[in-house]
Amino acid sequence: MRLYYLLLACLSLLLLWEAQDLIKFHSAFPEKSDFSVYYSAVERLLNDSATLYEFEATLNFAGYTYPPLSILLFVPFALFDYYPAFILFQSVIAVALVVAIWCAIRIRQHIFSEQIIDHSKSALFALLVLASGPAFLTSVSGQVNSIVLALCLGAVFLGMRQQPLLGGSLLAFACWIKIYPVLLLVAMLSIKSLRRTAFFSIVTGLLLPIAMLPLVPLVLYDQYFLHLLPIMGGKIESALSNQSITATVVRLSLPIDQWRAWLRIDVPGWIRVLNASVLVAVLAMFSFTRIFRSPDVLLVTLLALAFIPLIAPLGWAHSYLFTIPLVAYCAVYCEQFAIRLVAVVAWLLLLVPAYSTLDPLRQFGELVVEVLYFRYFLAAGVVICGATLWAYHTRNLSPTG
Repeated sequence: MRLYYLLLACLSLLLLWEAQDLIKFHSAFPEKSDFSVYYSAVERLLNDSATLYEFEATLNFAGYTYPPLSILLFVPFALFDYYPAFILFQSVIAVALVVAIWCAIRIRQHIFSEQIIDHSKSALFALLVLASGPAFLTSVSGQVNSIVLALCLGAVFLGMRQQPLLGGSLLAFACWIKIYPVLLLVAMLSIKSLRRTAFFSIVTGLLLPIAMLPLVPLVLYDQYFLHLLPIMGGKIESALSNQSITATVVRLSLPIDQWRAWLRIDVPGWIRVLNASVLVAVLAMFSFTRIFRSPDVLLVTLLALAFIPLIAPLGWAHSYLFTIPLVAYCAVYCEQFAIRLVAVVAWLLLLVPAYSTLDPLRQFGELVVEVLYFRYFLAAGVVICGATLWAYHTRNLSPTG
């Protein structure tokens, strides 16, 4: 076991060393960060709220693509000039990830309060999440994933601490930043201890747009939900960094020599139906199967979050930060060796940037490289299957540790 910890620690340090080039690049050119899109959106909102969305840029996935209310997250940063605001936002991203990990560990301690807590496992769980590929990609890209993750896990933690109103508010805001945490909301509706938190989240989610009308007018909701979202939902960017279900199926339908190309494609109707069917199946799984009876609420929570980059049509590599906590949780806490081994292998696959074409591996055969093009999708899918089996078998069992 000590050798296991040492190996993972060495791999994590290797990733830190490899990531320095990305960090240096984005620090030298912060205007290339996604934060520049958020900052420009706030400036448009404050000048003329009706111009938040630049239709042409947004439809090309280059503009602001989040729901209207999400802009409130970025307004405070507009109080600073761009470069200080960029550094502050990077700091918030890092702090949010630490908060998310702390919430996960505290949730587990709350669930298994009668057992002796193994702090070395908690430390290993934190290490695997912090030193993961998606964590670094989120940071250097200036993305909001860690903030949304912290809000979601904070909501569950507060819900279990009998603070459903505050927890529901956090989850409601997370859903307004990125729509897909609704998956967690559905799972929480089926869990007795979190049901009140979920109800408060729904109520708060409905009231927030009304309360924020002076800053976020109704016209923005019309633009986003009735115009932008339907059009964006029918388009996809097929690139190696996009490894959602939709993007993966689209890429598989293309000639192999186009798998590495950056293409903007209209998604065929049958693929949209396929993705919607998977979404319905996932929602049904949390609502009508015995998974919601699992005593390990954290496992169910992380399982719900792990689906986000697969269901979202734009499942960029950095969005796999929502899957990494499940991978780490299975690797550290699962008592079944097969699932633990699968999780460790998945973590290693997620270390390699999704945009890498893996040219050095061609000496082992084209088939190996072609399969590994889909490594984020495959890694997440296999771990989700293993975690689902684990959740099914914990109905009347309590994990140790």
